[in-house]
Amino acid sequence: MCYHQIREELMEIRLIGTGTCVPRLKRRGPSTLIREGGEVILVDTGLGALHGLLEAGVSHHEITHLLFTHLHPDHTAELLSFFFAANYDLNQRSANLKIVGGVGIGDFLEKFQKLYGHWVEPAKYNREVVELSPWQGLKAGELIIEAGPASHTPSSISFRVSSSSGVAVVLTGDSAYDAAIAKFARGADLLISDASFPEGAEGAGHMSSAECALLAREAGAGALILNHIYPDAEEVDIPRLVDSAGCKVILSEDGLSWEL
Repeated sequence: MCYHQIREELMEIRLIGTGTCVPRLKRRGPSTLIREGGEVILVDTGLGALHGLLEAGVSHHEITHLLFTHLHPDHTAELLSFFFAANYDLNQRSANLKIVGGVGIGDFLEKFQKLYGHWVEPAKYNREVVELSPWQGLKAGELIIEAGPASHTPSSISFRVSSSSGVAVVLTGDSAYDAAIAKFARGADLLISDASFPEGAEGAGHMSSAECALLAREAGAGALILNHIYPDAEEVDIPRLVDSAGCKVILSEDGLSWEL
């Protein structure tokens, strides 16, 4: 499904992994690819992310930015594999890599380095680490990456990636419902939201599909993607959610892609 506008470059969004910490054959761990022009952004590196990239025809060497919504194991599981492959693939990585996350990612990576030593030190490339608090951002070529609020861990953030023309995708990461996220996601063309729980089984730090729909309506989003799906949240009444969300609602699947 594509949402096209008349522009030389389109932003591609591909769901690499749509699952959780629970291993499942049809859902890899959380990971989303965003690319436009020469910028290739990977948001979170859940279990299976590297193989999912290959399935999408993308090499890990092409990634220009690694973004982390938070540092729980299911969202960082393949960072070690990413670093290891960068050095020991047949063609070693040479392109610089920018790693972006909330406050604390620098300390996390320092501990990572101490644990694995020279095996994960960049051999032929440079790494830059950027810590963002909500409402801060940075440029990535013609794209703008902004951090927003999230209610999950103290250092959790959501992300908004916008093109120079204003087209935008927002990823909540893991988060409970928060009206501040709706403000951050205002007018997003695509809202990719944590929908961990079925309606009536809301839990701390996560949303149900109904709460995602409320968030989408408040944000005025163009389309809502229900993501980060636990097994008991698979059965979703999409038609009812469309009415409450006020926009198109899609249940995520590994490999789904859009162009904005």
